[in-house]
Amino acid sequence: MRIDEAQFELLPTVHSLGVMLFDPQWAERMHISANCELLYVISGAMQLQVGDTYEAAGPGELLLVPPETMHRDVFDLDTGLQVFMMSFAWPAARDYFRCVTNAGIRALPAHRAAEMAAQVERLRHDTHADTAAERLLVRARLHTILLLLLREIGEMTAQTDRTVQAARNRRHTLMLTAKQYLQQNYAQPVTLDDIATALEVNRYYLSHVFSEENDFTLFAYLTTVRMEQARVLLLAGRKNVTAVAHAVGYDNSHYFSKVFRKHFGSPPSDLLD
Repeated sequence: MRIDEAQFELLPTVHSLGVMLFDPQWAERMHISANCELLYVISGAMQLQVGDTYEAAGPGELLLVPPETMHRDVFDLDTGLQVFMMSFAWPAARDYFRCVTNAGIRALPAHRAAEMAAQVERLRHDTHADTAAERLLVRARLHTILLLLLREIGEMTAQTDRTVQAARNRRHTLMLTAKQYLQQNYAQPVTLDDIATALEVNRYYLSHVFSEENDFTLFAYLTTVRMEQARVLLLAGRKNVTAVAHAVGYDNSHYFSKVFRKHFGSPPSDLLD
C-alpha cells in the first residue's frame, strides 16, 4: 500500500497521557473515542475487543486503538489493570491503521517487541512535560514509536508476501515440469508414482498441486495429450486405430476408441475415412 508521506511526516497531537487504573465499566461496556489510543500494560493483563476480534496484552506489551472505533478493554476485575495510556490525533491515522494492526504488533519477533517496549518506557518518563520543548519531545517520541511499528510490520508483511510468492512459483514450476514429463512420456504406461519419482516429490503433494494449479487432474491432462497426439497420427493416415492406440499408450484399442469418442464426440475410425 502506498502512503501519503507528507501526512506521515506530521507529528501526532497528544491530548492526554499517563498511568491509569482502568475503571471496571470499561471492561463491561463497549465504548468509543474520537482519538487514537496507545495502551501499554504495566501490570495485569487485558484483551482488547474490537467487534468479534480479541487481542491480548500483558506487562510490557502494547496495543493501539484507531479513532472512532467501538471497543472494550477486557480484564480481570479482581486482579485489576494498570496501563500507560496516550490519547492522540494524527492526520495519517486512517492510512496508518490500514497497515498497522494489533495482530501485526503481536506477531513482532521478541527482540523487536522488546525494542518497542523500551521506546514506550522512555515515553513514560516524559509524562510530566511542562515546557513546550518537553511537550514536543513527547510528540516526537510517540511519532517514532508509530513509525517504527509501521516499518517493522511492513517488513514482516513484505517478507510474508515474498515467501508466499516463492511458494506459488515453486508450485507453478512443479506443475509445468509435470506437464513436460507427460508430453514426453505419454506413449508409456505412466503411473502417478512414475511421475512423482521422476520429479522427486511426494505423489500426493504432486497430485494436489497439479489439481490446484489447473482445473483438471494429472491424468485428465495425460488423456488430453494422448488424444491430441492420436488425432495427429490418425489424420496422417499411416497407422490404423490399433497401431495409433499403442503409439499413444493404450494396450486395448477398444478402450482407446471409447476414450477417443468421449473426448472428441466421434470414433477414431471417422478420421481414417
